[in-house]
Amino acid sequence: MAQDIKLESEVMDVSGSSQLPNVLAVYIKEEPKLEGEEIDVKKEQIYTEEDEATPLPSTWLLCKEEAHLADARFEEEFSTARFYQKNQTHTCVVPLDPSISDDDSLDDDISDPNYVPVPDQHNEDSSDTTEGQPPTSKRRCRRPVLEEVHEEEDDEEDVGHATPQEERNTTNIGQTKKKWGNLNENDRQSRPTTWSKIDISNPPLPEYQHTPPQYVKNSDYYFEKFFSPQLIQHIVYQTNLYAKQKDVSTTFVTTDEEIRTFIAILLYMGVVQLPSLDDYWAMKTRVPQVAELMPSKRFRLLHRLIHFNDNSQISASVDRFYKIRPIFNFICQAFRCEPQTPKQSIDVVMVGFKGKTAGNLRQYIQNKPDKWGFKLFSRASADGFVHDMVLYQGLTTLQGHGVTLTPEQEALSNTSKIVSVLAQTMTCSQSAIFADNFFTSLQIARYLKNTHGCRYTGTARENRIGNPPLKSTKDFEKKSIPQGHFDYASTDDGILALRWKDNKAVTMLSNDLGVYPVTTCSRYYKETKHKEQLQCPNVIKSYNANMAGIDKSDMLLHLYRTPLRSYRWYMRLFAYSLDLCITIEAKFLTNQIGLIPH
Repeated sequence: MAQDIKLESEVMDVSGSSQLPNVLAVYIKEEPKLEGEEIDVKKEQIYTEEDEATPLPSTWLLCKEEAHLADARFEEEFSTARFYQKNQTHTCVVPLDPSISDDDSLDDDISDPNYVPVPDQHNEDSSDTTEGQPPTSKRRCRRPVLEEVHEEEDDEEDVGHATPQEERNTTNIGQTKKKWGNLNENDRQSRPTTWSKIDISNPPLPEYQHTPPQYVKNSDYYFEKFFSPQLIQHIVYQTNLYAKQKDVSTTFVTTDEEIRTFIAILLYMGVVQLPSLDDYWAMKTRVPQVAELMPSKRFRLLHRLIHFNDNSQISASVDRFYKIRPIFNFICQAFRCEPQTPKQSIDVVMVGFKGKTAGNLRQYIQNKPDKWGFKLFSRASADGFVHDMVLYQGLTTLQGHGVTLTPEQEALSNTSKIVSVLAQTMTCSQSAIFADNFFTSLQIARYLKNTHGCRYTGTARENRIGNPPLKSTKDFEKKSIPQGHFDYASTDDGILALRWKDNKAVTMLSNDLGVYPVTTCSRYYKETKHKEQLQCPNVIKSYNANMAGIDKSDMLLHLYRTPLRSYRWYMRLFAYSLDLCITIEAKFLTNQIGLIPH
């Protein structure tokens, strides 16, 4: 153009307006503007670089691309106050093919007619599409391919001023779908990574030996190590308080002994299961161990009134698990006090719940035994002894957990923050953590090694391992590559990246063990109808031996699960805490004493 044109304002999306149809952006000439001066906009006028002879107005230029956005934002976006700011750096994002902007099916402002938003008073958050919600038959169309057009940056950029678009993003943060564990690790590298075809080698961790006590006490003593008398007293106080809050004139009062009896009945119902709650007191199916301890009406009354936190203080808390938080604070503190093995695993636990009263606290993970329920991040030893837990609640997960993050932790991705918080409570000076690809990244492996001296091993996703010189996953999936084939590389700070072909290509990161010595493992082949041996790197064998702690704990919990059904969603988590304490007690007796409780 003959005239000096510079982008002064951000991209103005004003398509859809009856006054300005088919307009994507307005380019303003760099010149002082008087307050209150209006912008001259000509309808559907297109200028290109070849139109040198075309007369150009002195105050505006229209982009030749088009887009369709909401008409409701036109007044806010076209405010004249936006043109009186300092010169800024801007990026104009336009479709590569102008014809696609005429397709209404690609318009993001056209919502799914079957979609019904669920309002929530707390910040909303969701996990990965494979873990947050179930697959749907209707999927929205993909966004068109976009092109970025950059403008020059002025040295005096006003970083303190928030644009209306940024203000909308801030005010609507509770409605933003934030994906956990789906961040590109290549964009988060804090240091340059140099790869080489070298294996790593570290001395083995010391084996943990359980020290038996001098004498064995009764099972109640070991159960109260985790579900303590102080927790019973807390439940008694909150239950009596809740009864008074519901009815000031009530005469209901419960005691510590009655709450212990109530919990004992719940645990026994998990062992002796009947179709209905009434069957435990019915004449033909009466169970003396239950019916003789407490009348049916009293049991139902306690079931309805039992409570764990003060409802009058819930408005001052951002914790969405406020109603059940004291229970998990008590039991997690007790779990952390027990001796911990050097090798720990971190995984996701689902507490089954299909009710609708929990809102979006109820998550969905397809490959879990309980697909619907509450999501917890747990750390456990290889034998299934759970030592710590974090309850997932979206953006306020760590804030509700009551931890203060360091600046180093703040720089981590969301899933790496979870691992760092769970690693803080480890007591072993020499330890190793094993986790799956939901948590693994170069970032967390370096953080644990530098901050806690802790090693890390886990399966990894391709977008979180940097760019190691390995054969691609597509090459590994070719039939010409036999099972057992592997390729590896290591960084200059001792992190191994390994790709190994099992039934599918498996990618791993580790700063604990290396590839050698290579062992063997057996796999069944349908063609030959018998098992054959294939190569297995040392780090793969170590991962398989130490990663099953959470799965073993889940298996034990599902054997005799407490049947506590209620419309109050947090009652299911209370039942889970009881089952977990019983399971931990059994593992405590088995490992440290050498006895199996009956």
